[in-house]
Amino acid sequence: MRAHEAVYRAGVKWSSATVHFVSEVVDGGAILLQEVVPVLEEDRPEEIARRGFGTGASHSPVAVKACFGKIGCFGRRACLLFGRKYEGQH
Repeated sequence: MRAHEAVYRAGVKWSSATVHFVSEVVDGGAILLQEVVPVLEEDRPEEIARRGFGTGASHSPVAVKACFGKIGCFGRRACLLFGRKYEGQH
C-alpha cells in the first residue's frame, strides 16, 4: 500500500500495473509486463491499489504463458533466450 499512497500524494495522473519475476525484494525482479492505469482525481490510495491489482492480476497468467521457457532473468533484466538454454540467473 505504500506505493499507492506515494502515487496519491504525488498527485500523478497515471500509475502502472507491473508483473515481475519473483525475487527476494518486493517488486525487485525483472519486469515481464507493464500496463499504465489512470489515477482519477477522486481516487484514494485504496482505489489506486484496487485498479492496479486488478490489471496486474489479469496480466500475470498472460505473462507466464507468453514467457514460459522463452526468457531468462539476468540481474534485473528479463531477456529473450532465442534458442539458448536458460541455466539460471547470472
